[in-house]
Amino acid sequence: MSLVDYTSVSASSPPHKLTGLWAGPHAGGTFYVEIFEDGDLRTCLSAPPYYRAMDGKYADEALYLEDGTRIEFQPAGAQRITIYSPPGRPVTTLERGAPSLSASECQGGADDVQRKLSHWAAQ
Repeated sequence: MSLVDYTSVSASSPPHKLTGLWAGPHAGGTFYVEIFEDGDLRTCLSAPPYYRAMDGKYADEALYLEDGTRIEFQPAGAQRITIYSPPGRPVTTLERGAPSLSASECQGGADDVQRKLSHWAAQ
């Protein structure tokens, strides 16, 4: 993973085989990536009690997250992609929409954490 100027990245339509929900183990939890046909994407890391959700973009055969992270990846078969951290070290392998995984639970947990942080900051 490397840092980039997120605002300067323009999303492009990914190959159809990449669209949809991907999930796999990462940082003691589950990392979700949902890639949309227009090149927008949504990610969420669920490692209870820690949750982190971010929007992103698909461009130049990489994933760009709103925090400036650039994630490189390669297909690892029809139903898997492996994400890499430069200089090419595998980080994890994500599987296409595993039925036992729920990105909505992760998103809900991330939203709950954000509400708690906002409440704490306001005090």
